[in-house]
Amino acid sequence: MKKTISLLFYLLSLTVFSQFRYLDTLPDDGFELTRKKPKELLEISDYYLTRDLNTCLQIINLAEKKIQNDNNKGYLDLAYANYYLEVGFFDISLEKALSSFNQLKENSDFITLRKVRRTLAKLDRQNKNISKAIKQYKTLIAEIINDKPSIELGGYYLDIANTYMYLKKEDFSKNTKKYLDLALDVFKKLKNKTGEGIAYSIYGRYYKLLLFNNGDKINFKKAEVSIKKALKIFKNLEQINNQAYALYSNATLHSILGDHNSSIPYYKLALEKYEKIGHLYFAMKINQHLFVSYSILNKNNLALKINKKYIKLKDSIFNIKKRKFIADSEIKFQVEKIKSEKKIAELNSKRTTSILVALVLIFILVTILLWFHFERLRAKRKIEFVELELKETQKRLEIEKLYNDSELKALKSQMNPHFIFNALNSIQDYIILNEKKLARQYLVKFSRLIRIYLEQSQKIAITLNEEIKALRLYLELERDRFNDDFSFEISIGKNLELDDVQIPSLFLQPYVENALKHGLLHKKENKKLAIFFEKDETSNMLVCTIRDNGVGREASLKINKKRNKLHNSFATSANQKRVDLLNQNNNQFLELKINDLFENKMPIGTEVIVKISLNYKQ
Repeated sequence: MKKTISLLFYLLSLTVFSQFRYLDTLPDDGFELTRKKPKELLEISDYYLTRDLNTCLQIINLAEKKIQNDNNKGYLDLAYANYYLEVGFFDISLEKALSSFNQLKENSDFITLRKVRRTLAKLDRQNKNISKAIKQYKTLIAEIINDKPSIELGGYYLDIANTYMYLKKEDFSKNTKKYLDLALDVFKKLKNKTGEGIAYSIYGRYYKLLLFNNGDKINFKKAEVSIKKALKIFKNLEQINNQAYALYSNATLHSILGDHNSSIPYYKLALEKYEKIGHLYFAMKINQHLFVSYSILNKNNLALKINKKYIKLKDSIFNIKKRKFIADSEIKFQVEKIKSEKKIAELNSKRTTSILVALVLIFILVTILLWFHFERLRAKRKIEFVELELKETQKRLEIEKLYNDSELKALKSQMNPHFIFNALNSIQDYIILNEKKLARQYLVKFSRLIRIYLEQSQKIAITLNEEIKALRLYLELERDRFNDDFSFEISIGKNLELDDVQIPSLFLQPYVENALKHGLLHKKENKKLAIFFEKDETSNMLVCTIRDNGVGREASLKINKKRNKLHNSFATSANQKRVDLLNQNNNQFLELKINDLFENKMPIGTEVIVKISLNYKQ
C-alpha cells in the first residue's frame, strides 16, 4: 500500500523545470532602472527569476519599451523564454526561444546562442525528449570543457544530471551522481553559493528517486540532509523561488514514505512562497499534492477546499494563455491593417501622379479616368468592409470556442474527485474489515486507474482503445466492491479500428457509474452490465450501448428520495452539459438516448445509447 501511495506522489512531483540561475548578487548594485540600457535590464531580470517573478516580468517589459530597433530583439525573446519556462507556459517559452535563436544566429552572437540552446534543451526535457536534451547538453559541455572552470559549465553539469533522472534505466544513478559531483566541485572552486545550493537541491531529488526505487531509508536521510543544506543557502541569499522548491522537495520526500502529516506543513510553506512571487504553475501542483494527502488522511472537507483552489488556479493559467492569444491576434490585425493602409497610400500616390500627367495631355480623358477610378475605389472599399466583418466574426468564434473548451476542462476537473472519494471509501471498508490482501489488490488497481484518469483529464479526446481499457479496469474495481455478485461484458464490433476512433475523454464512465449506482446497487443478486461498441455504416457513427438489469430509473428515484430528498446526480448533469457544449463546438456530432426496459410491464433494467461521429478529431 505504501509503495502504491509513494508511486502516486512520485508521479505528481515529476515536473521539474525550474530555470536555475547562479547570480548571488545583482550585476550592478545601487542601480536606477530607468537609466539602464535594454541589455543591462535583461541581465538584471535574470537575477530576479529566483527571487521575485513579478519584478522580473516588470523589468523585461521596461526593457522592451526601451528597444528602438531589432538588434536587441533576440536578447528580449530569450528573457521572455526563460520567464515563461519558469512559470510553466512551455508552448509560449518555445515560441520565444526559437525566435531568439533565429535573431541571434543572424547577429552571430554564439555566446548568447549557447544560452538559447540550453533553454531549448530544458524544453526538450520538459516535453520528454530526454535523449535529445542529453545530446544537446553534451555538445554544450564539449564546447567549453577545455576553458577555465565557469558558472556556465557548472550549470550544464547540473542540467544533464537532472535530465538523466528522467531515464527509466538501471544506469541513471551512475550518470546522475557523476555529473552532480562535477557540478558541486566547480561551484565550490568558484565560491558560488547559489550553484552549491542548487546542486544540493538536485542531490535531494536524486536520493529521493533512489529511495522510491529500492526503499532504502538511508537514502531518505541523505535526501533530507541535502535539501536542508540547500534551504539554508537559499535563505541566506534570499532566493524565494529556490527556497520554495527546496521546501516542496522536502514535502514530497515525506509523502513518498507515506508520512503525510509531516509533509503537509512543508507543502504549505512552499505554497505560501510560490503565491508570494506569483508562481501559478507550482502553486497549482502543490494544491494537487495537498488534495491527495488530505484525501488519504480522510480530511475530506479540507480536500474539497484545496481541490477548489486547484481548479481555480488551473483555470487562471488557461485564461492567461487565452488573453495572450487574443492580444497577439489583435497585434497581428493592427500590423496587417497598417501594411494595407500603407499599400493603399502608395497606390493612390502613383495614381495621382498619373492623373496629373494625363491632365496635361487632355482634360476630358482625365475626367473619364477619375470617374472610373472613384467607382473602382468605392467597390474596393465595399470588399474591404466585407472582409473586415468576416475577420471579426472569425475572431469572435475563436474566442467563443476557447470559452467552451475552458468550461469542458472545468467539468472534467470536477468529475475526477467524484470517483476518487468513492474508491477511497471502498479501500477504507476493506481496511476496517481487516481484509489486507483485498485492500492491497484493490489499491494497486485503483492507483493504475488514477494514473489513467490523470493522463486523460489533460486531453480533450482519447482513442476508443484507451477508453475501453479504462472502463474495463473501473468495472473490475466495482466487481471487487460487489464481492463477485456482479458480472460485466464488453463487446466490440469486428468493423471497429479501436486506435483510429476518437471520443471525448472521461465521457462514458459517468453513464457506466450511474448504471451501477442507481440500477444495480439496489438489486439483490445476479447484477449484470453489458457494454456494446459497434459501427453504424449508414450514419458513420460509433454506437455505444450500456445496458443493465437493475431496478430501473423509476424505482431508483423512489429509493433515492427516501434516503435523501435533495438527491441529484452530479455526473448525469455534468455530462449533459458536456453533451451540449460538445455539440455546440462540433455541429451536433453526438446523440444520447436513455431507454427504460420492461418485460410484462415490469422494469428489467435501463439502456443508454450514445452515438458519436466517427469524424470527431481533436
